[in-house]
Amino acid sequence: MLVKCAKCGNEFDSLYGVCPYCGTEYVPPEISAVSAQFVTQQKQSPSVTGGKKTKTIVLVSCILLAVTAVTAAVLLILFSQKKPSQEMQSSSVSVLSAEEKNVSGMSSVSETSTLSRTETSEHQTVSDTSPDGASSEGSVRTEESSQQETTSVSSEPASSAESSLVSQVSHEPTIEDYQKAIAENPQDPALYLKLAEVYEAAGDRTNALKTLKEGYAQTKDQTLAEKAAAYGEPIQESSQVQ
Repeated sequence: MLVKCAKCGNEFDSLYGVCPYCGTEYVPPEISAVSAQFVTQQKQSPSVTGGKKTKTIVLVSCILLAVTAVTAAVLLILFSQKKPSQEMQSSSVSVLSAEEKNVSGMSSVSETSTLSRTETSEHQTVSDTSPDGASSEGSVRTEESSQQETTSVSSEPASSAESSLVSQVSHEPTIEDYQKAIAENPQDPALYLKLAEVYEAAGDRTNALKTLKEGYAQTKDQTLAEKAAAYGEPIQESSQVQ
């Protein structure tokens, strides 16, 4: 089939596919129409696709901006709420420290006042020269001497019998323990002294004095007599227990 070249206008057989005069490729009209339509669609589609992409980018940007704004607002609110609470805590701490200082100052003032009152009362007691004051001083001195004698007696080293008693029992020696030890060692004055101290600690002054008298009768130890005299009842030879 003869066709006309679209470029030079010469006719040639379509079987050649190429114009023998100018070398232009022959394209059938059907294919040319389809190609033109395809090219037109390709020219239109990029603009549509580009518009959709642009809208998507704008939408995502708006969403990101909104999220950023909300986050910034929340952080700002939290920071503004946290700052007053910190100020309140610091102010409360300062108030508490001030109150503690005031309390400590008041306590020191009260202690100073109490000490001054005590010193004043002691000074008045010492400066009192009345007969009653003299008798009270004498009684105080008597009590102090009695306490010193008791301390000196108690501070004497323990005897071997007492040490043996303490090592034998697994608890603090009781009245029964000392009585048994005295029965085994009647000549040991330290056992009588300790038993008298146990009675005295229990509030039984009568048995304490009786124990001292029995011990003096057995041992003739002057420490027992001095202890009994410290109780206010010196041992008489006639009152010794046989």
